[in-house]
Amino acid sequence: MLISPTIFPSDIVAGVVLHGPRQCAEVPQFLTTVLPRFAEPSWTIAAVKQVHGSTVLEVPPLPHCAEADALVTVQPEICLTIRTADCAAVLCAEVQRGVVAAIHAGWRGLYQQIVYHTLELLRRRFAVDPSRCLCYVSPCISADVYEVGAEVAALFPDTAIWQPERQRFVLDIRAEVQRQLRAAGVPAAGIEISPLCTYQTPACASYRRDGEQAERMVAFIGRRS
Repeated sequence: MLISPTIFPSDIVAGVVLHGPRQCAEVPQFLTTVLPRFAEPSWTIAAVKQVHGSTVLEVPPLPHCAEADALVTVQPEICLTIRTADCAAVLCAEVQRGVVAAIHAGWRGLYQQIVYHTLELLRRRFAVDPSRCLCYVSPCISADVYEVGAEVAALFPDTAIWQPERQRFVLDIRAEVQRQLRAAGVPAAGIEISPLCTYQTPACASYRRDGEQAERMVAFIGRRS
């Protein structure tokens, strides 16, 4: 199953495949198999070993499964990919500059401000105006079910919520991603957020629901030449 964002123009190719491989080395072959549009030799598919950090890599050169949690490129016909199983994938494009980015946003990366820092890198490196950016937030675990400990909640004073009936904190990943996008200068009208909760939607991959048996979803973005 493929989810296609509606916020991007036709020259931006982006989406989320709900059933994909866990390992970055398997992603290129997987995408060329399930997405015929990427089977052409001119397209290059980039994947990284995600480590819940804040490293952002520019492509090219190809990362060859280097450790990072965000990818950016200004070149067309490069497909940036992120794998998730409860975390959010944030896909961004600035059409005027021809820049696209893919970000892996779990709580550890969000604590390190990976979404905000990626947008800041686009501004510094490519003179991107964040107010012109279009961003899509993939299905992720919702605040309804994402219980976290007090030590994690303390890291997110704006988006962690105490629920008295459960006597537990929950973290709103969607709200935190949106907060960082807005702080970087992306307007609300430039943000599309999937309403799907990975934990509550059987078709979505969820590590918290399925543990080590969980599959991965693959989010991707690229620009046609």
